[in-house]
Amino acid sequence: MRVSPLLALIMILFCAGCTAPRVAPEQWVNVTDDTGHVVMVPVPVRRVVSLSPSETEILEALGRTDLLSGRSDDCNWPPEVLRVPAVGGSHTFRVEAVAALRPDLILATPHVDPQRLDELRTRGFSVLVFAPETVEEIYGNIRAMGEALGEQRN
Repeated sequence: MRVSPLLALIMILFCAGCTAPRVAPEQWVNVTDDTGHVVMVPVPVRRVVSLSPSETEILEALGRTDLLSGRSDDCNWPPEVLRVPAVGGSHTFRVEAVAALRPDLILATPHVDPQRLDELRTRGFSVLVFAPETVEEIYGNIRAMGEALGEQRN
């Protein structure tokens, strides 16, 4: 049986309309990290990779370890994060391993390899780097992370 070119084109266009497009976030929130980067974070955040123990612990303090889809080898508290896949150390994490987890947000500190973080940014990932040195700056870190995660202030 021979199919006419016009009928083939119509079938292709019909089938193309049946595929579900990749859903883009309806909202974004801009968060400025401690390195001065303005980071566009999708709302809601569903998958987080933490490359720093302090950021993992803040995630836990916010009650949002359910979002953790990847962590550095150094992230070991709270104990339940040990069930989350590790992507390597702070300086040796595997960019491909992080990318494969498709995170909406990557959390880091200046101790994390900046070249690898830049590679993740180049690939389009939202990377927040926090560098608190005082108690007040730690509270700012917590507020900024809460804002990035869409948490409301009480």
